[in-house]
Amino acid sequence: MGDEEDDSDYHVESEGSDLFEDVDTSENDVGKMWADYEGSKDGILHGNSMDLGGRKTMQHEADMGAKFESFDSERDNELFDFNEEVGLKDPTLCKGMKFTNGHMFRKALREWAIRKGDAYVMVKNNRFKITAVCKNKCGYRVHGNKLRDCDTLQIKTFKSVHNYPREAYNHIVSSKYLAFKCLEKFRENPNWDVRAMQKKIQRELGTKISISKCYRENNKAKAINDGDVRE
Repeated sequence: MGDEEDDSDYHVESEGSDLFEDVDTSENDVGKMWADYEGSKDGILHGNSMDLGGRKTMQHEADMGAKFESFDSERDNELFDFNEEVGLKDPTLCKGMKFTNGHMFRKALREWAIRKGDAYVMVKNNRFKITAVCKNKCGYRVHGNKLRDCDTLQIKTFKSVHNYPREAYNHIVSSKYLAFKCLEKFRENPNWDVRAMQKKIQRELGTKISISKCYRENNKAKAINDGDVRE
């Protein structure tokens, strides 16, 4: 057998030969290669890589940040701009809220206060400043200022808590206010019974209305319908 030719491709020699020398294969280690790949992948995905992919990712994140900032700004503007179309039905007021003008602010303030059962008196009521305070001087105060170079009015002070019980009759519920409030119903039924009107208003607003005020309201609603009274 010693004379037979070895037909293998590699001739195996003794352990002392070069074939069995220890070779450093750490640079080719699969675990390290995977770790290097993971690091490179994270760099690209998170914008830390200096290659083209990384630069694109960093720009993408910057663009997304600008979009979110713009969205937050638009959302804040929507939050603090009073919506006239739906807001007057059941207003929600807060400090910083803006109104197209003082007239709209007065309407929203009155509707908001009536629905809360609050009463107030105006200590300032002009085109530049509108201030409502508690008639019992409990600290309740809502104040708005006209902004410069426009008709917009903004709430600057908002102390909206009364420290006394809700009153049965609210003096800010005027007959003119009620006339505009019930105008559509009056147009549908000009002969609407005054006592039925009284019950409907008291139920909706949560405040008592005298029958005499309802009669005055009825007369003013007729005048408004005829164009003799403006809001």
